[in-house]
Amino acid sequence: MKAFSRAAILYATVSLLGSVIVGWKLVDVFAARPRVSLPSYGHVPAFRLVDHRGQPISDESLRGTVWVADFIFTRCAGQCPMMSERLAQLDHALGADARLKLISFTVDPDWEYQIKEQFYFDRLERKPPDLIWQACRPLPLARVESGCVQLGDQLYIVGGYSTLDQALSEIAIFDLRANKWSGRFPMPSDVPQTHQGICSDKKRYIFLLSGQLGPQCSPSVLNCFTLDVQERRWLELPPLPEPRYAPVAQFCNERIYVCGGTREDRWTLASDHWSLGIAEGRPLERQWRRESSIPRGGMHRASTVTDEKIYVFGGQEGDVKPYPHDPKFMCNWSTPLEQGFPDCFCYDVLRKTWAAIAPLPVPLSHTEAAVINFGRNILVGGGHLERYTYHDQIYCYDREKNEWRAVGLWPDPIKGFVFGYFNGWLYVITGQRSKSMEDLGPGETLRSTWRTRFKI
Repeated sequence: MKAFSRAAILYATVSLLGSVIVGWKLVDVFAARPRVSLPSYGHVPAFRLVDHRGQPISDESLRGTVWVADFIFTRCAGQCPMMSERLAQLDHALGADARLKLISFTVDPDWEYQIKEQFYFDRLERKPPDLIWQACRPLPLARVESGCVQLGDQLYIVGGYSTLDQALSEIAIFDLRANKWSGRFPMPSDVPQTHQGICSDKKRYIFLLSGQLGPQCSPSVLNCFTLDVQERRWLELPPLPEPRYAPVAQFCNERIYVCGGTREDRWTLASDHWSLGIAEGRPLERQWRRESSIPRGGMHRASTVTDEKIYVFGGQEGDVKPYPHDPKFMCNWSTPLEQGFPDCFCYDVLRKTWAAIAPLPVPLSHTEAAVINFGRNILVGGGHLERYTYHDQIYCYDREKNEWRAVGLWPDPIKGFVFGYFNGWLYVITGQRSKSMEDLGPGETLRSTWRTRFKI
């Protein structure tokens, strides 16, 4: 398909046929000849879509310009190439004119997105033994900082930001066996959408614990819940003693453990540690029990549990705060930069003691959903080194040797994505990529689903 200097390919299915009919007489508008009256075919309905760069485009943003549109899909071998060629000819004939925009609407947005993502990766020209990633069908909505739980061959993607102004109250399900998205369902309005502690019993129940309720830099709340995935039923748990933002949460020996994070202001570190007894998804106690504090407070940490030990990896101190007294809790990006750290710890559930273990090779945070437990070996990766430096390295922690090694690269430097593993396939889903491989600052929020063959 031709690339037009003034074109935008829109990833949505729409019906705006009137714009096409009007558009083909644009030569008469710009040529040095008497103006002619064009017939009116009515108004184009309001729309708000996303272009190939992930940027919003709408009828309002196009107002005041003349635009020519066609409707295509890249798998079309008949009329679509011809229409694209005609747009290219029109672009060449009219030359540079800010009053004119050329637009192609895709009628197969998921396929186009998948092709775009594969092209993005293929241009890196990686070769084995590097990991070779395959783009799969994307998630319906872009998101970052989602929670994630894998139960067997089902991956549950919980909440997240679509944009800073839109925190998602839904759970999307990816069927790892079938390699496809299999459904979505809503979350209750009082369930935190981002920065929650999240864990499961590995069978049927998902536990969502404190976290942020609302968009932008809204404060954390006390609310805790059980989700029964078989019945899609929610149950309230006793609230945490204090609100926590981006804490660690793990389930071991029929108890939920929650530690670290920050206090409600998103900045003040917390090292508190609590646990709650659970049976069949229901609380056995009315209040959380205090446990020994984690040696270093912090948030946005990867964690996992194995052999009655909870492992906690890296993290950061501080995060972007809201403007003071702002009822909308708008994020204040002049907040001083957070400080990442590589420190890692292990909590022995039976002995109730913490111990320091080998630190990560780099200070790493925003990896809470980017951890895979293989037993002896644990994968952690992606995230960011600091607010404006995203990371693309995968690290493996060997529990027996107490050491780290690099084992591969993600498709991009990405933060806030989720991780899954099934039948030899490693999956990376959603998140926010860097602007480029050279500019590692925040870029596009993704709908992407990637997979690659992987084994330790």
